[in-house]
Amino acid sequence: MHRFGAITVALIAGYIQYNRSNYMALEGRMAQSKRGSLIEAVTNTVVGYALAVATQFAVFPVFGLRVGVVENLGLGLIFTGVSLVRSYALRRLFSRWRL
Repeated sequence: MHRFGAITVALIAGYIQYNRSNYMALEGRMAQSKRGSLIEAVTNTVVGYALAVATQFAVFPVFGLRVGVVENLGLGLIFTGVSLVRSYALRRLFSRWRL
């Protein structure tokens, strides 16, 4: 397994273990801590980054887009940053609304 794959698997395993012990009952509903939300958002984003970069490498040439490896990874990082902020903010919003 590549190092990146091993790190991704470790993040996912850590996320699952953390969330098992991190959810608390609040008024009969489950709530997630801010730290739990951040861990979930980061894990989701790391997995999303890997998928996005792989998809870009596969799809860009189909549309005639010629992007180098460094540029492709950079684009992935930009979208990953946006995704991380979006995911965390929505998680906190839904937690506040208790949905």
